[in-house]
Amino acid sequence: MKRQGNGQQGSLVFVALLLPCLAFSAPLPWWQPAFQPAPAPQPAPAPQPAPAPKPAPAPIPAPAPQIVPAPQVVPAPRIVPALQPAPALQPTPAPQAVPAPQPAPAPEPAPVPQPGPDYIPYFPTQEYVPPGPYSDNPLPKYPEAARSLGLEGVTVLKVRVSDEGEVESIVIEKSSGSDLLDEAARNAVMKWRFAPATRMGFPVPGWAHVPVEFHPDHRKESP
Repeated sequence: MKRQGNGQQGSLVFVALLLPCLAFSAPLPWWQPAFQPAPAPQPAPAPQPAPAPKPAPAPIPAPAPQIVPAPQVVPAPRIVPALQPAPALQPTPAPQAVPAPQPAPAPEPAPVPQPGPDYIPYFPTQEYVPPGPYSDNPLPKYPEAARSLGLEGVTVLKVRVSDEGEVESIVIEKSSGSDLLDEAARNAVMKWRFAPATRMGFPVPGWAHVPVEFHPDHRKESP
């Protein structure tokens, strides 16, 4: 058994050594080409002469600097306002006639005190009391010429009375429109008696306004 085993091992070693030889001596399969020898080296091509260097291009001259003219300042157009037509001359108005000043109205006569009693009561609180004629003074005489002509009217007299009640002067303050009537009134009042004016209760001179009416119906006349 040991010997048989050694024989088998020797066979195996022989086969193992033989296989590589068979591999190189065995024919190549159909798809594997046969070994071809390496081609002969080709001769190196002759060196080509280097091309002549191209001449350097001539430098392009730099363009001459262009002188740019400075921009001209164009003045802005002046806006001339349109001429307004001159206003038409208004005709000068004719001067208006200035109306003549109206005369001031004559002051109305102060109220004439009516004939008072024969005495004047004493009022010490009053500053001034104007004079007044007594009630028994006769009426003026109606002029016959004026009666025949039918003249009538009222004469207002301004009488200056003394502190004793006597007539000092007479002024015709308002005419009746007839000199005959005015004169008759003046002559009659000149003979009248008055209660004198008083100031703080004391008699003083003063002015009295006396109206004298002329009417045909008056019967009482001065002598």
